[in-house]
Amino acid sequence: MKPHSAGSDLNSHISSNSTPINTPCRNILIHGFCKYADKGCIFTHDLTKPSVATTMPVETTKNIPSQPKSAPVASPLPLSKKKFNLKTPSFTPGGTDLSGISKPLLPPKVIKSTSFVTSNLLASKSVSSFDFQSLPTFTPSASTSEATLDSSVASLAIESPALPPSPLNGHSIHMGNITNFPVQYQLYAPEAMSIPIKPNERLVHDYFMPSELRELLLRKNEVCFQNIPNSTFPPFVGAYQSLMPLDISIDKTRLDFGYTTWLYKALSNIDGNFYSLRRIEGYRLDDLSPIDVVMDNWKNVASPYITNIYDCFPSNQFNDDSLIFVYDFCPLSKTLQEYHFLAKSPVNEQILWNYVVQILLALSSIHKCGLAARIVDPKRILLLPGNKVKLNSLGIFDVMDFNTNSATIEELQQKDFQDLGFLLISLACGSSSAPKQPEKSLKFMSTVFSDEFIRFITCLIHTETTNISSKQLISQITPRVIDFFRKSQYSQDNYQLELCKALENSRCFRVLTKLGFINSRSHNGLDKNWSEGSIRYILSLFRDYVFHQVDENGNPVIDLSHVLECLKKADAGTDEKVLLVSRNEKNCFIIKYTQLKECIDLSMEDLSKI
Repeated sequence: MKPHSAGSDLNSHISSNSTPINTPCRNILIHGFCKYADKGCIFTHDLTKPSVATTMPVETTKNIPSQPKSAPVASPLPLSKKKFNLKTPSFTPGGTDLSGISKPLLPPKVIKSTSFVTSNLLASKSVSSFDFQSLPTFTPSASTSEATLDSSVASLAIESPALPPSPLNGHSIHMGNITNFPVQYQLYAPEAMSIPIKPNERLVHDYFMPSELRELLLRKNEVCFQNIPNSTFPPFVGAYQSLMPLDISIDKTRLDFGYTTWLYKALSNIDGNFYSLRRIEGYRLDDLSPIDVVMDNWKNVASPYITNIYDCFPSNQFNDDSLIFVYDFCPLSKTLQEYHFLAKSPVNEQILWNYVVQILLALSSIHKCGLAARIVDPKRILLLPGNKVKLNSLGIFDVMDFNTNSATIEELQQKDFQDLGFLLISLACGSSSAPKQPEKSLKFMSTVFSDEFIRFITCLIHTETTNISSKQLISQITPRVIDFFRKSQYSQDNYQLELCKALENSRCFRVLTKLGFINSRSHNGLDKNWSEGSIRYILSLFRDYVFHQVDENGNPVIDLSHVLECLKKADAGTDEKVLLVSRNEKNCFIIKYTQLKECIDLSMEDLSKI
């Protein structure tokens, strides 16, 4: 309540009603004293006397009859002039006796709910110390859809509610670590769009690499970094380490090149790249001169359809005499035998023509250098993603038969063409024994394949008498070669387009990293307000302009195209102007992207000087 006013208000009140009433003065109740007690305040200042106001509602105090004039006026208490009076009774609210409270203060639903107790705590009342060595090893399955939790882990699993969809259409930042289990590639793929979009609209993944290409590259990286912990393989074989077997089955009775062979993936200590090592077990080479000659011959062969040979050396790291050949490592590759004969993958004439063009181009490069492949066999031809083939294990026969081979190079080259014809027959018939009866196999193939394909295979298997060259064979299938290069050019253009996207993303990442170093930095050396002063304040406003915009309703604006456009302009330093407004709308700047780029560069220079 507002205290009584002094002067005329008080005099008029006393003159109109000078009879004291038995009502406590509110100045006493509020302030502990009344400075008008000696100046004619008509209210009682003795709180020890019972008053009518304490037993009657406030609104009825207006009708209380005035006391007779002979009634003595209560003398005021000798209160101090201080604002707070120590004699004021302490505040004691009604019903403060808490001793009789027996009901709990929590809601009934919370009291009735059972507390969460894990299954291993229910088994024993005492909780022992955590022993991580006693936990079972987690071994996930090859497929993420078939992966199951261990029973001990599943007992602790709590079902969590589904997260809302990401505003960036499923794209999330993923930091890849080398793990011993397959990466969940579905985390990289965008969510499928169920609503059709307009031609002028774009999705988030339109700005980035396609999901199929991204998954392919991730799978290649995963294969490259796979290793075997606690491996029994030699730690070093020549200049190579971290050996990883690439053979599907371990069969020592299988003989390639007349010996038991093994294939490994290894890391080079010289250049840090991955290579494949072909080991010829039990082969002893006393004279190393054939290695030098063969390596000098094959280093001049350059073709994208062969695995280049880099080195050859004997080794006793496997506790025996072995000969090691070093080739390019092709991740996610399979031999034609594994893909078509073991996996029973279907084949058609278009796929076979694709194989023919690539193998002929590889043979053309080899024969031009005066060499022969001698390995046109489904077990030694690799198939890469995208139906690309490579001739593998080149030069092995040249080293092993260096002193015993009596055939001329022309005969060996004609044998390459004949082996190519037998390879096509076996792939077309789906049987490795089909080349043993070529005429019968060609008759069967004539019911499925075109006459052009049959005539070409017939020409290949009879090259011993015709003595044809690779150039003549390529001229016979010129339309097929043109069609192959046309598709290759389309694929090259597509990869170049995706490379341009990666180039733009790297630009944005550099600018974004610089802004992350500069903005909201608590201190820089002795300056605690470094990020909010001078030109850094403009960069903080630019950050709000790029990432913290809101619409007219105050909702956040999540526009990826706006972010990419601003970051690219800041990286290029264009002459376009931008309006930057502070959050309290008291500061406003019109600045060019050129000046913003200068601010970023100067701020980074200041950071680098610390």
